[in-house]
Amino acid sequence: MRVSSPLSRLLQFVVASSIAAPTLAGVQQQAPGADHVAIEAEYADEILNPDAANDVQDSVQTGNPESPARIWAIGSATAASGGTFIAAPPTPHRQQNAPSLPETIAVYRFNFQTAGTYKAYFRVSNNGVVANGSSDSFWGPAGFGTANPSVNTTTGTTGAFEWLTNYGQSFVVSPAQVGNTLEFRVSSRESGMRLDGLVLSLQDALDSTALDALLAAAPQPEETDPTPTPTPAPTATPCSFTTRTVSSVSQFNTAVAASCPGDTVVLSAAADWTNVTLYFDGLKTTSKSGGTADYPITLKAERSGEVVLRGNSYLRISGSYMVVDGLKFAEGASTGNGVIEFRRDSDNLAYNCRLSNTAIVNYSPTDPLLQYAWVSVYGENNRVNNCYFAEQNHVGVTLIVWPTEGGPPNNTRIDNNYFAGRPELVDDANGYETIRIGTSTVSQQQSNAIVERNLFERCDGEIEVVSNKSVGNIYRYNTFRECKGQLTLRHGAACRVEGNFFLQNNYSGSSAIRIIGPDHVVINNYIERTQGTSGRAGIGIVNGVVNSPLSGYLQAERCVVAFNTLVNCREGIAIGVDASNATLPPKDCIIANNVVLSSSGQNSFRVYTTPENLTWQGNIAFGGSTGISPVPTGVTVTNPRLAVSGDGLYRPEPNSPLLDGATGSWSTVTVDMDGEMRTDGVLDIGADETTTSGAVQRRPLTAEDVGPDWMRTTVKPSGWAFIGLTP
Repeated sequence: MRVSSPLSRLLQFVVASSIAAPTLAGVQQQAPGADHVAIEAEYADEILNPDAANDVQDSVQTGNPESPARIWAIGSATAASGGTFIAAPPTPHRQQNAPSLPETIAVYRFNFQTAGTYKAYFRVSNNGVVANGSSDSFWGPAGFGTANPSVNTTTGTTGAFEWLTNYGQSFVVSPAQVGNTLEFRVSSRESGMRLDGLVLSLQDALDSTALDALLAAAPQPEETDPTPTPTPAPTATPCSFTTRTVSSVSQFNTAVAASCPGDTVVLSAAADWTNVTLYFDGLKTTSKSGGTADYPITLKAERSGEVVLRGNSYLRISGSYMVVDGLKFAEGASTGNGVIEFRRDSDNLAYNCRLSNTAIVNYSPTDPLLQYAWVSVYGENNRVNNCYFAEQNHVGVTLIVWPTEGGPPNNTRIDNNYFAGRPELVDDANGYETIRIGTSTVSQQQSNAIVERNLFERCDGEIEVVSNKSVGNIYRYNTFRECKGQLTLRHGAACRVEGNFFLQNNYSGSSAIRIIGPDHVVINNYIERTQGTSGRAGIGIVNGVVNSPLSGYLQAERCVVAFNTLVNCREGIAIGVDASNATLPPKDCIIANNVVLSSSGQNSFRVYTTPENLTWQGNIAFGGSTGISPVPTGVTVTNPRLAVSGDGLYRPEPNSPLLDGATGSWSTVTVDMDGEMRTDGVLDIGADETTTSGAVQRRPLTAEDVGPDWMRTTVKPSGWAFIGLTP
């Protein structure tokens, strides 16, 4: 690996009015558990030149193109951190007193792992002339995502680089924003002002020595060698960082063929994209493989959400490091082909590719029995994030991951998506899942997919809203609202279901989690007001079939159900649930430290088939009926003293017996449903650990937390409306 040249990066910005650095190459990733981010100023992810077409002078638009371009430029000085800095445009650039008409903007992007309120520190100087008694100034941001920075901020007067420690704005990273990319913008104001670096920290009283140390330790962006060997691994050509805007399929194909790592293909918003087939194939690019880890090849909409693929259109993504961003499929339907597939054909799959900020809305045929999936993921290390999928009115899985038979783990990541409004078309039908990971055929293969921070609202297609059919997958931090179904561990083994919120509001047919097969772990889940029983209970553990085929029901062995909170569920935890020809009861399972609060007519537990060697430990049940007689040791019937908190969730009161009430050793249970640490000695029973340290890192998701960023802005595309319910 070699460190990319700051100069070469900034030179890339001069070729157009707003040319981005390679996709995500400049996004700074905060280390897990860290309390700050730091970056050298010259490593901006993007430099904007907003007045390129209409030059601003003396805070007035002249109506003439800017010539020459005046943007943040790189400079060098021994006193600068790392030896380089960026400077505002020199004379004849004049003082810009109108922040709404910026001259040039440096854009920094951060991916935070720690929520909280951050303070900004800038390392700056005036124009570098010897101490002249005159400060310079720049426009700083009022918060993350501010389009035009508007906080007038002054430097010192000595010509030396100094830290500004009195910047008056706070920058809040909410728990819902953890893992998302946030923008921090700095705009020029006076000529020659120099910006050397910046630090965002949870500590609000750092001195210059501490700040210098943080900046010196800041990671520098790296780029791969110009001849990398991704999977598949032909030689890649050097990056050109060219953007090509296309208006037809033929132009698109030509642009893809000309692309090399770092390039971008843009679909024109003015073009008609009806009945089109787009093969975004890395093997067709100049590298014969696609992009690289640092410099993917990107396909994006000219304006996110405004490029609509209509009619019988579909997209294929294949090769390595190919990124799709900002598209929308609507006003059409497939004739049977999948809408988006991470492959070109069975021999050309996708590796390290990504679908982001994209929507598929009511892309359904007139015949509801015409079957096809909306998104099919093949290959390895692919990701689907911040997408919106709604109103699927036909048979077929919304998003399915296809592990390669006999192949390595797929390592797919599905995160921050919004799934909504899938009606039930046929009672108790199959093939209407919202997400499925695997098939019965490959259900004993290691998969290692992660499904996290997704919102499911009224996904009613069938009982299996999410269907697991492979080994080693993680389902965490998702929110289910009024879904006539559940997260089902249907086939496979050793999956972890953790920290999910099921807010079912007594919705007909609603449930939460169903467990089939061995070695699953279900912990820290919050489940409220489910309406089902037996296989549709809040949590159901299903019987197995003797000598079961892969398509049958494997015995639930060594499964752990612990530290879950269930409130007002018609049936809380059901054990030994019947299934077709299933006679093998759950074996060697543990049900521990759960709290089940029921109402009149509800069962906290119910044993349908007597389990074999089941361990009951530290559970509390109250209200309604316990549902088991005699009540076993390990279940205490007492008021847990749960009360509705300000966020609408039931949490322990100060005198609750849940506090420090857990039994057993649980070294792998280190956080609670909120993401708060469970480190205060004896753990609390249930999903919520009451603690005075730390802050809530996670909460139930809403429509404003997930899906495409262009859907979550205050101005949404014309005609757009959320399917989402009012939480």
